[in-house]
Amino acid sequence: GSLKAEFADREIEIKDIKFTAMGDSVASGEGNPHVTFQPGSNNGVVWTIPVRMAEWWDHRCHRSLLSASSQAAIELARKRRDTSVTYVSFACSGATVKVGIAGHYEGIESLEKARDRISVQKPGTLAYSLYQGTELPVQATMLRQLLCKVEGQSPCQDQVSPDILSITTGGNEMEFGPQLVDCVLKTCRFPTEKMAGLFAGLDDQLQKLPAIVSDIQAKRIFYASYPDVTKDEKRNFCKGSIWDSQPDFTPWFLNLMGVGISRVESSLAFNRVIKPLNDTIRAFTLAHSAQGWVFVGDYQNNRGYCASPSWIHRFKPSVEKQGVIGIKAGNPPLEYIAGYLSSGAMHPNVFGHYGMMARLLAEIEKRVP
Repeated sequence: GSLKAEFADREIEIKDIKFTAMGDSVASGEGNPHVTFQPGSNNGVVWTIPVRMAEWWDHRCHRSLLSASSQAAIELARKRRDTSVTYVSFACSGATVKVGIAGHYEGIESLEKARDRISVQKPGTLAYSLYQGTELPVQATMLRQLLCKVEGQSPCQDQVSPDILSITTGGNEMEFGPQLVDCVLKTCRFPTEKMAGLFAGLDDQLQKLPAIVSDIQAKRIFYASYPDVTKDEKRNFCKGSIWDSQPDFTPWFLNLMGVGISRVESSLAFNRVIKPLNDTIRAFTLAHSAQGWVFVGDYQNNRGYCASPSWIHRFKPSVEKQGVIGIKAGNPPLEYIAGYLSSGAMHPNVFGHYGMMARLLAEIEKRVP
């Protein structure tokens, strides 16, 4: 018999999910540039200028498309075939609620620093675009302006309500990065009085966050907790060197210092910073759940910097991916030594962000039709 082809018309409604993100270095994807750093050659005496600097979605914020929220947006679009996903992020490494989310911030790299870093690479390698203002626009303000239905209208009279707002903040309020680097370079104790003051400051900033976010009019706000960097694959606290050895293009003396973190220090970092910080975030989101806030957490706690495999960048891989980007840590000589490290150290690597993406996506799928 002959075959007949039959055709039928069917209306398909394409839904667009509007996915937004803001926050700090964990939200931005710090440590995971799209194109990695490539050092120059060694002529036996000194290293020549770099062949290529690390490339980011936004250089002054170290914003990466490998971040958990970016991966979640891609995966959401892949799984929902009748749905498009519009994704935008203004997350910026180093940001806090006060500085970055709700206030002006120069970025993890200032304009001058970013210009200097880009200018030393081999000419003609990549074309970079830098925001030319000394201070970056406020994350919440940029997001509201983007969502306004009338471009340039201020104040906006009518705006689009995003379906999703993913946010991570709190780690910089607790000065966790600088304190952890101090642990690496000297003995640390996370003193009780200092931590109490930092948590009081965090609570004060968190009380202002709902009002900031309410202006964005997001239907659901997913507040992510922080991964545990302190435990190995057997859930024992880490100890020992935190960077293996430094790459060849960094100062030789760093390999001789023998610095690291003891199990006692790892335990203190977890019990005095990471756990109470995540408990604070959980309590905050629970208190505001009626306004659409959702806690995203419960990441595996056996993928710290010393685990095998690890979800966290150690110092050496971070420098190799990003190049030397000095970070703030203590007073001289610590400040001088930290100048040879990288801002991506002790942040989630691509596997860490994939794990965070899975938890975020699970919460989104339960709540976003």
